[in-house]
Amino acid sequence: MNSNWLAKSWAVFQKEWRSEMRSKHGLYTSILFSLLAVIAMSFAAFGSPPKPDIAAGMLSVTFLFSAVVALPRTFLAEDENNTFDMIRLAAEPSVLYFGKLMYNGVQSLLSCLVLGVVFVGVTGTSVRDPLLFASACVLTSTCVAGGVSLCGAIVIGSDNRWLLGTAAAVPVMLPQIFLGMGALRTSFGSGMATNGWSAAIGLAGWSLVLWSAGPVLAPSAWKTDNSIG
Repeated sequence: MNSNWLAKSWAVFQKEWRSEMRSKHGLYTSILFSLLAVIAMSFAAFGSPPKPDIAAGMLSVTFLFSAVVALPRTFLAEDENNTFDMIRLAAEPSVLYFGKLMYNGVQSLLSCLVLGVVFVGVTGTSVRDPLLFASACVLTSTCVAGGVSLCGAIVIGSDNRWLLGTAAAVPVMLPQIFLGMGALRTSFGSGMATNGWSAAIGLAGWSLVLWSAGPVLAPSAWKTDNSIG
């Protein structure tokens, strides 16, 4: 990656950020869904803090579905508004994808941090290792951003694209669910610290795979007969 490639990707990120700040649709959708899920979980727990294993599973799955609700919109809304081909005239596919991916990463990070804090406060879950908990939230956010963005990008132009994007994201993100549960469970006081940090390292590795493969795989799916350039 040279500086020009990164500068163009940053320009795409700024375009996404300005668009979102005008409507705030994706950010509000993600956060409101997260808050609703956490409140429902607190009612299901009947006012008592869930066990560490249960709490880790609940939070990890909620991270994923919060991302699935909001993040594909970055790509699919362009397709529905018939602006996708137009913006491809301004930037090469890998630049376009990576700029949108960076925006999704920021949105996912904000959503996961808010959801993590609210989840702990509402359910009364005890955090025994705050550093591991914060690391798990941050790494999970990058992981789901990479996976959901990739799935949203490759279904552009398909019928029932929103449903296909969600269905494709679930198997891709299974490693995130299991690794996220392992890291969060340990941060809540269940299991050995080494196991929790190993899971966190696994999350970092899977995030790196998704963020590295996305700019290569997603644009290749856009090279159809009616593609531009």
